[in-house]
Amino acid sequence: GAFDALLRSARGQAQLMPELVLQVGAAPTSKSLELLAEANVSARFVLAPFGRPDPARNAKAILVGDVAAALDRLSDQLAARARSSVPASSYAQTFMGLDAHAHAVIERELAAEGSLTEGAATQAVVDALGDDTGLLLGNSLAIRHVDAYARRSRATGPVHTQRGVSGIDGLIAGAAGAASTGRAMVALLGDVSFLHDLGGLGVHFPGSSLTVVVLQNGGGRIFEMLPIARYPDAPMGSFTTEHGADLRAAAQVFGHDHVAVRTREALVDALAQRVGAPGLHVVEVQVPPHDAVARQRAIYAKVEALMPALPAPPTYTGGPS
Repeated sequence: GAFDALLRSARGQAQLMPELVLQVGAAPTSKSLELLAEANVSARFVLAPFGRPDPARNAKAILVGDVAAALDRLSDQLAARARSSVPASSYAQTFMGLDAHAHAVIERELAAEGSLTEGAATQAVVDALGDDTGLLLGNSLAIRHVDAYARRSRATGPVHTQRGVSGIDGLIAGAAGAASTGRAMVALLGDVSFLHDLGGLGVHFPGSSLTVVVLQNGGGRIFEMLPIARYPDAPMGSFTTEHGADLRAAAQVFGHDHVAVRTREALVDALAQRVGAPGLHVVEVQVPPHDAVARQRAIYAKVEALMPALPAPPTYTGGPS
């Protein structure tokens, strides 16, 4: 859903701040949830099989043990107690209503964009998946774009992620391995992730289908969203690692198909021809280098500005029992 856009805004936080948060396992990789935890407004409890997965260091309690058994017991007790005069679904209904509202704003903004953007490209990739097609998401912006912009509601195949020592290691090889099972695969990667695993282009299994979609924005633009970008004298080039690499030449070294697209229509057509077709295909989506950050902030601002006024949820004052 669009929870990240909702929870990053002051108005969204006011309307959706939960009275209690139960974190199961490691802390999710989400800026909005990280900010929510740091705000230390909600009572937050951590349930984990081991360790102390509390980066914000302000959980009310960290409970270590058998997670599955604990959730079973918790579910049984909640069903038996049925506490509160407030309808149990009121918070969920509010959240789902705002989520639908946010998605409507996102859809409208992406549809109004004249050029091909990373958000529109992400939507096109997810929409192009067959009912059984697998999807491998690269780290950094690729997985965040799917979280923010994807609108798919019908079934698809499995979604894969992986994280190596450098975070972006071996993504093409991982996707090729998944495709070797006979399931058609699509990998959505950033250009730096693609270049980091060029050798993975050589492990394609004959007869399998893998379409590698590369968001070509000339470098690692995730760093333009991180705190380092706030400093005017920061050596951003050392972080974004801008390049002039020829992705077509890289694909041709291994004898693979390559197509570069600059419009939404061309991308949709390229995907329709390649997703599910035998072979390894590289679809290079050429987008403006510094576009992602500005467009995301503009869309999030419009989500907040158009958010209807709703009362905040009740405040939790209890403790563990």
